[in-house]
Amino acid sequence: GVVALDASTGDFTGLYATGLADLRNALGRLLPREIVCTGAEDPELAGVLDETRALRSIPKAPGPLSAVVPDARIPDSPMAIREAGERIMAYVQQTHGALLATVRPLRVVTAGTHVLLPQTTVRNLELVSTGVSGRAPGTLLHFLDRTRTPLGARLLREWLLSPLTRIEAIALRQARVAALVGTPIVRQQIRDDLRGIVDVTRVLTRCVAGGGNARDLVALARAVRTVEGIDRAVTASGRPDLTGVATPDPALSPLATDLLAVFVDEPPTTTSEGGMVRTGVRPDLDEALDLALNGRRYIAEYEAQQRQRTGISTLKVRYNRVFGYTIEVSRSQVARVPAD
Repeated sequence: GVVALDASTGDFTGLYATGLADLRNALGRLLPREIVCTGAEDPELAGVLDETRALRSIPKAPGPLSAVVPDARIPDSPMAIREAGERIMAYVQQTHGALLATVRPLRVVTAGTHVLLPQTTVRNLELVSTGVSGRAPGTLLHFLDRTRTPLGARLLREWLLSPLTRIEAIALRQARVAALVGTPIVRQQIRDDLRGIVDVTRVLTRCVAGGGNARDLVALARAVRTVEGIDRAVTASGRPDLTGVATPDPALSPLATDLLAVFVDEPPTTTSEGGMVRTGVRPDLDEALDLALNGRRYIAEYEAQQRQRTGISTLKVRYNRVFGYTIEVSRSQVARVPAD
Protein backbone atom coordinates (compact mmCIF):
# COMPACT_ATOMS: atom_id res chain seq x y z
CA GLY A 1 0.00 0.00 0.00
CA VAL A 2 1.18 3.52 -0.88
CA VAL A 3 -0.34 6.50 0.90
CA ALA A 4 0.48 10.14 0.15
CA LEU A 5 -0.25 13.13 2.39
CA ASP A 6 0.06 16.69 1.13
CA ALA A 7 0.74 18.67 4.31
CA SER A 8 -0.13 21.98 2.63
CA THR A 9 -3.64 20.93 1.57
CA GLY A 10 -4.48 17.95 3.78
CA ASP A 11 -5.07 15.78 0.69
CA PHE A 12 -4.76 12.13 1.75
CA THR A 13 -4.54 9.57 -1.07
CA GLY A 14 -3.94 5.83 -1.12
CA LEU A 15 -3.20 3.40 -3.94
CA TYR A 16 -1.88 -0.09 -4.57
CA ALA A 17 1.63 -0.88 -5.76
CA THR A 18 1.81 -4.56 -6.70
CA GLY A 19 5.53 -4.41 -7.41
CA LEU A 20 8.55 -2.16 -7.69
CA ALA A 21 7.47 -0.95 -11.14
CA ASP A 22 4.12 0.21 -9.76
CA LEU A 23 5.88 1.85 -6.82
CA ARG A 24 8.27 3.67 -9.14
CA ASN A 25 5.34 4.92 -11.22
CA ALA A 26 3.44 6.06 -8.13
CA LEU A 27 6.43 7.92 -6.73
CA GLY A 28 7.06 9.49 -10.13
CA ARG A 29 3.56 10.97 -10.12
CA LEU A 30 3.59 12.01 -6.49
CA LEU A 31 7.05 13.64 -6.47
CA PRO A 32 7.37 13.27 -2.67
CA ARG A 33 9.72 15.37 -0.56
CA GLU A 34 9.78 12.92 2.32
CA ILE A 35 9.18 9.18 2.33
CA VAL A 36 8.19 7.34 5.48
CA CYS A 37 8.76 3.61 5.10
CA THR A 38 9.71 0.37 6.78
CA GLY A 39 11.65 -2.42 5.16
CA ALA A 40 13.90 -0.05 3.20
CA GLU A 41 16.85 -2.34 3.90
CA ASP A 42 15.81 -4.30 0.79
CA PRO A 43 18.35 -3.12 -1.82
CA GLU A 44 15.89 -3.09 -4.74
CA LEU A 45 13.34 -1.12 -2.74
CA ALA A 46 16.05 1.23 -1.52
CA GLY A 47 17.10 1.82 -5.11
CA VAL A 48 13.59 2.85 -6.13
CA LEU A 49 13.33 5.20 -3.15
CA ASP A 50 16.73 6.72 -3.89
CA GLU A 51 15.56 7.70 -7.38
CA THR A 52 13.13 10.20 -5.85
CA ARG A 53 15.91 12.06 -3.98
CA ALA A 54 13.39 12.57 -1.19
CA LEU A 55 14.23 12.61 2.50
CA ARG A 56 13.71 9.12 3.88
CA SER A 57 12.39 8.67 7.42
CA ILE A 58 11.90 5.54 9.50
CA PRO A 59 8.98 5.99 11.91
CA LYS A 60 9.29 5.17 15.56
CA ALA A 61 7.16 2.31 16.81
CA PRO A 62 3.78 3.97 17.27
CA GLY A 63 2.31 1.38 19.60
CA PRO A 64 -1.30 0.35 18.99
CA LEU A 65 -2.24 2.25 15.84
CA SER A 66 -5.90 2.43 16.84
CA ALA A 67 -4.86 4.53 19.85
CA VAL A 68 -3.38 7.31 17.72
CA VAL A 69 -5.50 7.28 14.57
CA PRO A 70 -9.14 8.42 14.46
CA ASP A 71 -11.16 5.77 12.64
CA ALA A 72 -13.19 8.39 10.76
CA ARG A 73 -10.06 9.65 9.01
CA ILE A 74 -9.32 6.28 7.43
CA PRO A 75 -12.61 4.65 6.39
CA ASP A 76 -12.89 1.01 5.40
CA SER A 77 -10.03 0.47 2.98
CA PRO A 78 -7.93 -2.47 1.78
CA MET A 79 -5.71 -3.68 4.60
CA ALA A 80 -2.38 -2.69 3.00
CA ILE A 81 -3.56 0.86 2.27
CA ARG A 82 -5.22 1.19 5.67
CA GLU A 83 -2.05 0.15 7.49
CA ALA A 84 0.06 2.56 5.42
CA GLY A 85 -2.40 5.34 6.19
CA GLU A 86 -2.34 4.59 9.90
CA ARG A 87 1.44 4.65 9.94
CA ILE A 88 1.52 8.00 8.16
CA MET A 89 -0.97 9.41 10.66
CA ALA A 90 1.05 8.05 13.56
CA TYR A 91 4.21 9.60 12.12
CA VAL A 92 2.49 12.97 11.67
CA GLN A 93 1.28 12.81 15.27
CA GLN A 94 4.82 12.13 16.46
CA THR A 95 6.48 14.87 14.43
CA HIS A 96 3.87 17.54 13.53
CA GLY A 97 0.87 16.95 15.77
CA ALA A 98 -0.84 20.20 14.78
CA LEU A 99 -1.18 18.93 11.20
CA LEU A 100 -3.46 16.05 12.22
CA ALA A 101 -6.48 18.34 12.32
CA THR A 102 -5.88 19.34 8.67
CA VAL A 103 -5.82 15.82 7.22
CA ARG A 104 -8.84 15.01 5.07
CA PRO A 105 -10.43 11.53 4.81
CA LEU A 106 -8.34 8.99 2.94
CA ARG A 107 -9.24 8.76 -0.76
CA VAL A 108 -8.29 5.48 -2.44
CA VAL A 109 -7.39 5.54 -6.14
CA THR A 110 -7.63 2.13 -7.78
CA ALA A 111 -7.10 0.72 -11.24
CA GLY A 112 -10.85 0.11 -11.38
CA THR A 113 -11.61 3.84 -11.42
CA HIS A 114 -8.46 5.44 -12.83
CA VAL A 115 -5.63 4.62 -15.22
CA LEU A 116 -2.43 4.64 -13.19
CA LEU A 117 -0.08 5.79 -15.93
CA PRO A 118 3.49 4.45 -15.86
CA GLN A 119 6.14 7.08 -15.27
CA THR A 120 7.72 6.32 -18.66
CA THR A 121 4.41 7.18 -20.34
CA VAL A 122 4.08 10.41 -18.37
CA ARG A 123 7.63 11.36 -19.28
CA ASN A 124 7.54 10.34 -22.96
CA LEU A 125 4.22 12.09 -23.60
CA GLU A 126 5.49 15.16 -21.71
CA LEU A 127 2.22 15.44 -19.85
CA VAL A 128 3.43 17.64 -17.00
CA SER A 129 7.14 18.26 -17.66
CA THR A 130 9.38 18.28 -20.71
CA GLY A 131 12.23 15.88 -21.18
CA VAL A 132 14.66 18.71 -21.88
CA SER A 133 14.09 21.22 -19.12
CA GLY A 134 11.84 19.25 -16.78
CA ARG A 135 9.52 22.26 -16.58
CA ALA A 136 5.86 22.80 -17.46
CA PRO A 137 6.13 25.07 -20.56
CA GLY A 138 5.78 22.95 -23.68
CA THR A 139 3.78 20.20 -21.96
CA LEU A 140 0.19 19.08 -22.40
CA LEU A 141 -0.62 20.47 -18.96
CA HIS A 142 0.76 23.88 -19.92
CA PHE A 143 -1.28 23.85 -23.14
CA LEU A 144 -4.54 22.89 -21.44
CA ASP A 145 -4.21 24.87 -18.23
CA ARG A 146 -6.57 27.82 -18.37
CA THR A 147 -7.61 27.42 -14.76
CA ARG A 148 -8.33 30.44 -12.57
CA THR A 149 -7.37 29.01 -9.19
CA PRO A 150 -4.56 26.94 -7.67
CA LEU A 151 -7.15 24.31 -6.76
CA GLY A 152 -8.17 24.00 -10.40
CA ALA A 153 -4.57 23.73 -11.54
CA ARG A 154 -3.89 20.89 -9.10
CA LEU A 155 -7.09 19.11 -10.11
CA LEU A 156 -6.26 19.36 -13.81
CA ARG A 157 -2.82 17.89 -13.17
CA GLU A 158 -4.39 15.04 -11.22
CA TRP A 159 -6.86 14.36 -14.04
CA LEU A 160 -4.06 14.19 -16.61
CA LEU A 161 -1.99 11.79 -14.52
CA SER A 162 -4.94 9.59 -13.48
CA PRO A 163 -7.48 9.40 -16.35
CA LEU A 164 -10.90 7.93 -15.63
CA THR A 165 -11.77 4.36 -16.64
CA ARG A 166 -15.50 4.10 -15.91
CA ILE A 167 -17.78 5.01 -18.79
CA GLU A 168 -20.33 6.70 -16.54
CA ALA A 169 -17.76 9.03 -14.97
CA ILE A 170 -16.21 9.85 -18.36
CA ALA A 171 -19.63 10.59 -19.86
CA LEU A 172 -20.54 12.87 -16.95
CA ARG A 173 -17.31 14.84 -17.28
CA GLN A 174 -17.77 15.20 -21.03
CA ALA A 175 -21.41 16.30 -20.58
CA ARG A 176 -20.36 19.00 -18.12
CA VAL A 177 -17.66 20.26 -20.43
CA ALA A 178 -20.13 20.35 -23.32
CA ALA A 179 -22.67 22.22 -21.18
CA LEU A 180 -20.11 24.90 -20.30
CA VAL A 181 -18.98 25.18 -23.91
CA GLY A 182 -22.63 25.57 -24.96
CA THR A 183 -23.30 28.38 -22.46
CA PRO A 184 -20.46 30.87 -23.00
CA ILE A 185 -22.07 33.60 -20.88
CA VAL A 186 -22.39 31.31 -17.88
CA ARG A 187 -18.89 29.97 -18.45
CA GLN A 188 -17.38 33.45 -18.55
CA GLN A 189 -19.29 34.47 -15.43
CA ILE A 190 -17.94 31.44 -13.58
CA ARG A 191 -14.39 32.17 -14.75
CA ASP A 192 -14.69 35.79 -13.66
CA ASP A 193 -16.01 34.75 -10.25
CA LEU A 194 -13.26 32.19 -9.75
CA ARG A 195 -10.52 34.72 -10.45
CA GLY A 196 -10.72 36.14 -6.92
CA ILE A 197 -10.73 32.85 -5.00
CA VAL A 198 -7.68 32.13 -2.87
CA ASP A 199 -6.09 28.71 -2.48
CA VAL A 200 -8.85 27.56 -0.14
CA THR A 201 -7.33 24.23 0.88
CA ARG A 202 -3.99 25.77 1.84
CA VAL A 203 -5.66 28.66 3.68
CA LEU A 204 -7.84 26.20 5.60
CA THR A 205 -4.78 24.14 6.48
CA ARG A 206 -3.02 27.26 7.76
CA CYS A 207 -6.05 28.25 9.85
CA VAL A 208 -6.54 24.81 11.36
CA ALA A 209 -2.83 24.64 12.21
CA GLY A 210 -3.15 27.94 14.11
CA GLY A 211 -1.34 30.13 11.61
CA GLY A 212 -4.34 31.89 10.07
CA ASN A 213 -5.23 35.55 10.37
CA ALA A 214 -8.14 37.90 9.75
CA ARG A 215 -7.22 38.26 6.07
CA ASP A 216 -7.45 34.49 5.64
CA LEU A 217 -10.89 34.41 7.27
CA VAL A 218 -12.16 37.19 5.00
CA ALA A 219 -10.77 35.35 1.96
CA LEU A 220 -12.57 32.15 2.99
CA ALA A 221 -15.83 34.05 3.52
CA ARG A 222 -15.52 35.58 0.05
CA ALA A 223 -14.87 32.11 -1.38
CA VAL A 224 -18.17 30.94 0.14
CA ARG A 225 -19.96 33.87 -1.47
CA THR A 226 -18.30 33.06 -4.80
CA VAL A 227 -19.45 29.43 -4.70
CA GLU A 228 -22.98 30.61 -3.88
CA GLY A 229 -22.89 32.95 -6.88
CA ILE A 230 -21.67 30.17 -9.16
CA ASP A 231 -24.42 27.89 -7.88
CA ARG A 232 -27.02 30.55 -8.76
CA ALA A 233 -25.53 31.00 -12.23
CA VAL A 234 -25.51 27.25 -12.85
CA THR A 235 -29.11 26.91 -11.66
CA ALA A 236 -30.24 29.82 -13.85
CA SER A 237 -28.57 28.23 -16.89
CA GLY A 238 -31.12 25.42 -16.85
CA ARG A 239 -28.47 22.85 -17.81
CA PRO A 240 -29.05 19.67 -15.75
CA ASP A 241 -25.59 18.39 -16.67
CA LEU A 242 -24.10 21.13 -14.49
CA THR A 243 -26.01 20.05 -11.38
CA GLY A 244 -23.58 19.55 -8.51
CA VAL A 245 -20.72 21.50 -10.10
CA ALA A 246 -20.92 24.05 -7.29
CA THR A 247 -22.91 23.04 -4.23
CA PRO A 248 -22.44 25.44 -1.32
CA ASP A 249 -22.84 24.16 2.22
CA PRO A 250 -25.84 26.00 3.75
CA ALA A 251 -24.13 25.99 7.15
CA LEU A 252 -21.30 28.15 5.81
CA SER A 253 -23.47 31.03 4.61
CA PRO A 254 -24.26 32.57 8.04
CA LEU A 255 -20.64 32.10 9.08
CA ALA A 256 -19.46 33.96 5.97
CA THR A 257 -21.98 36.72 6.70
CA ASP A 258 -20.66 37.12 10.23
CA LEU A 259 -17.01 37.19 9.12
CA LEU A 260 -17.64 39.81 6.45
CA ALA A 261 -19.65 41.89 8.92
CA VAL A 262 -16.96 41.76 11.64
CA PHE A 263 -13.73 42.28 9.68
CA VAL A 264 -12.81 45.19 7.44
CA ASP A 265 -12.46 44.59 3.70
CA GLU A 266 -8.66 44.48 3.79
CA PRO A 267 -7.61 43.46 7.30
CA PRO A 268 -3.94 43.45 8.31
CA THR A 269 -2.05 40.17 8.46
CA THR A 270 -1.00 40.54 12.11
CA THR A 271 -2.96 41.34 15.24
CA SER A 272 -0.31 43.78 16.43
CA GLU A 273 -1.30 46.26 13.72
CA GLY A 274 -4.92 46.51 14.90
CA GLY A 275 -7.66 47.90 12.69
CA MET A 276 -9.05 44.53 11.60
CA VAL A 277 -12.53 44.83 13.14
CA ARG A 278 -15.19 47.15 11.75
CA THR A 279 -16.57 49.97 13.88
CA GLY A 280 -19.97 49.29 15.35
CA VAL A 281 -19.33 45.61 16.07
CA ARG A 282 -18.69 46.16 19.81
CA PRO A 283 -19.08 49.48 21.65
CA ASP A 284 -16.28 48.74 24.12
CA LEU A 285 -13.91 47.92 21.27
CA ASP A 286 -14.91 51.11 19.45
CA GLU A 287 -14.18 53.09 22.62
CA ALA A 288 -10.78 51.44 23.06
CA LEU A 289 -9.91 52.07 19.41
CA ASP A 290 -11.00 55.69 19.68
CA LEU A 291 -8.81 56.17 22.74
CA ALA A 292 -5.86 54.55 20.99
CA LEU A 293 -6.23 56.77 17.93
CA ASN A 294 -7.20 60.02 19.66
CA GLY A 295 -5.68 59.63 23.11
CA ARG A 296 -3.39 62.66 22.87
CA ARG A 297 -6.27 64.89 21.84
CA TYR A 298 -8.42 63.68 24.73
CA ILE A 299 -5.63 64.31 27.23
CA ALA A 300 -5.13 67.83 25.87
CA GLU A 301 -8.87 68.52 26.09
CA TYR A 302 -9.00 67.17 29.64
CA GLU A 303 -6.04 69.35 30.63
CA ALA A 304 -7.74 72.45 29.20
CA GLN A 305 -10.97 71.60 31.06
CA GLN A 306 -9.16 71.25 34.37
CA ARG A 307 -7.29 74.52 33.87
CA GLN A 308 -10.55 76.32 33.25
CA ARG A 309 -12.25 74.62 36.18
CA THR A 310 -9.51 75.37 38.70
CA GLY A 311 -8.21 78.61 37.29
CA ILE A 312 -4.67 77.19 37.45
CA SER A 313 -3.09 78.12 34.14
CA THR A 314 0.06 76.07 34.84
CA LEU A 315 -1.82 72.79 35.55
CA LYS A 316 -0.48 69.89 33.47
CA VAL A 317 -1.52 66.31 32.83
CA ARG A 318 1.54 64.07 32.58
CA TYR A 319 2.31 60.39 32.23
CA ASN A 320 5.12 58.21 33.56
CA ARG A 321 5.59 54.48 33.65
CA VAL A 322 5.57 54.24 37.44
CA PHE A 323 2.43 56.18 38.42
CA GLY A 324 0.59 56.39 35.08
CA TYR A 325 -1.33 59.62 34.39
CA THR A 326 -1.06 62.39 37.00
CA ILE A 327 -2.17 66.00 37.37
CA GLU A 328 0.65 68.34 38.30
CA VAL A 329 0.39 71.82 39.80
CA SER A 330 3.07 74.01 41.29
CA ARG A 331 3.43 74.21 45.07
CA SER A 332 2.24 77.83 45.05
CA GLN A 333 -1.08 76.76 43.49
CA VAL A 334 -1.89 73.88 45.88
CA ALA A 335 -4.50 75.94 47.79
CA ARG A 336 -6.53 76.37 44.61
CA VAL A 337 -6.80 72.60 43.96
CA PRO A 338 -10.43 71.47 44.61
CA ALA A 339 -11.08 68.56 46.95
CA ASP A 340 -12.42 66.37 44.15
